[in-house]
Amino acid sequence: MNIICVFIFLIISLLLIVNFKCTFMVVSACSMVLGCMNGVGPFGMYQAVSIAAFSIFMLRYFYWKDMRTYPLLFSSILLIVSYVLSNHYAVYRHYGSLVSCIVVDVASLFVFYQIISKNSRYIFIYIRTCVILSLVVGVYTLVETIISSNHYMFIVNSLELYSQDIIVEDIRFGMKRAQAIFGMHTTLGGFSTMMAGLLLWVRLNCPLYVKKLGKKKLSIAIGLMSIAGFLTGTRSTIAGLAVVLMSFFSFKHVKMKYVFIAIVSVVIGFMALDAYLDKIILSFTDTESVGGSNTDMRSIQFELAALFMMQSPFLGNGISYTFEYVADKYKEMCGAESLWIPIMIDFGMLGITAIIVFII
Repeated sequence: MNIICVFIFLIISLLLIVNFKCTFMVVSACSMVLGCMNGVGPFGMYQAVSIAAFSIFMLRYFYWKDMRTYPLLFSSILLIVSYVLSNHYAVYRHYGSLVSCIVVDVASLFVFYQIISKNSRYIFIYIRTCVILSLVVGVYTLVETIISSNHYMFIVNSLELYSQDIIVEDIRFGMKRAQAIFGMHTTLGGFSTMMAGLLLWVRLNCPLYVKKLGKKKLSIAIGLMSIAGFLTGTRSTIAGLAVVLMSFFSFKHVKMKYVFIAIVSVVIGFMALDAYLDKIILSFTDTESVGGSNTDMRSIQFELAALFMMQSPFLGNGISYTFEYVADKYKEMCGAESLWIPIMIDFGMLGITAIIVFII
């Protein structure tokens, strides 16, 4: 157990006791960074903090009547049932992981909703933290790409603060794949996509928040997160980011005076980044043209997922079965980053149904 991580956990826990709601919103915004860190005992930092936060919430702020107005009550119960039954009938039972899954995936969202539904000012605290973190991560991503090195990760790994001792040095599309302050480049990809989508939604729909945060600062954060998504070199991130950004397109937001500027900018961008963009496009049409995963690898992974799912089609094989057993036995499962592969294997049809209902 890392003494620095324990100290960080104690500081956050103390802040939760002193000012629970503000601290919880900041922690929620920083969840992907905390999720990379070692924590206390068998739990990672974000898991440990979430358990501490949920315990404090239940003791000080929980009322049974709040359950009746929670819009995700049915899907939350379904997801909990899926976790409990899958773990109970699993080959290897993980009660600690069961607790952390329920708290992180279900209970934390309930706490988040209860806080913002009773006082909307905490939404602003969450968004402001997201903006600040996006600016920090975005700027550091540019620095990492320019100097082709990640000094932050060297320091973090030397102190053994993160659960994964990984420094990404792969080159894709002619540049080092950025990971910024996260344990993996894919984590940066997920973070940048979510932040770009969230902050763009705020920019278009929340004029009061835009005024408080500053239009220029918010626009810079959105731009940096969009660029960071590309700099990860992760095709799923680039595709996801494109879908997220295009979903906001609306003709009512288009002003004719900007159409010419946009067209010229796109043409110049394609001319200046022709080789870079060609490599990205080719990587989608010919998945063997770049290193990393390809179509054949993903097909094998889904075939293996279907094979192991059929061992227990309804309940699955239990929490962490994918990475503790399947990935250890079949090297093809290393890098199985799709959400659905571990869900298929670990939680079966009940888990798949619960996740879909939860998302919807």
